Amino acid sequence: LDLFSIFFFKQKTAYEIKECDWSSDVCSSDLERKSPIFYPGNSLKEKTTTYHLPEGFRISYIPKNFNLDIGFFSAKREYKKKKDGIVVSEVTRERRLELPKEDYKKIKDFFNQLPQKTSQRIVLKRIKPWWQEIKDTLFKIIRK
Repeated sequence: LDLFSIFFFKQKTAYEIKECDWSSDVCSSDLERKSPIFYPGNSLKEKTTTYHLPEGFRISYIPKNFNLDIGFFSAKREYKKKKDGIVVSEVTRERRLELPKEDYKKIKDFFNQLPQKTSQRIVLKRIKPWWQEIKDTLFKIIRK
């Protein structure tokens, strides 16, 4: 006599999510951590990029240098104007560290603001020929 059993398992296809799971905002319940924050990484990354100015362009705007540090993560970027371009030096450092649970809101705020602080752009402007500059100046005088 052969005996066999068949088992059926129902896989969960829907998961409950809090409104803040899809938002960049922090849930108030997430701010009440029960344990410290431990970051296990330890790394240093250095990168240098040189941008050469195309002929007929000048630098209109260079972002400000920054040095951001939250204890276990830091990002530093320096812009140096050279004769024929710009050199950008970047250093990111991750430190193995345990942070108290009370620092969670400060860390969350730091990382929420990081993209805005680090995504500045270099702006170039086309150099106009001397005769175009004179023409534009005359039009400005006539319009007044």
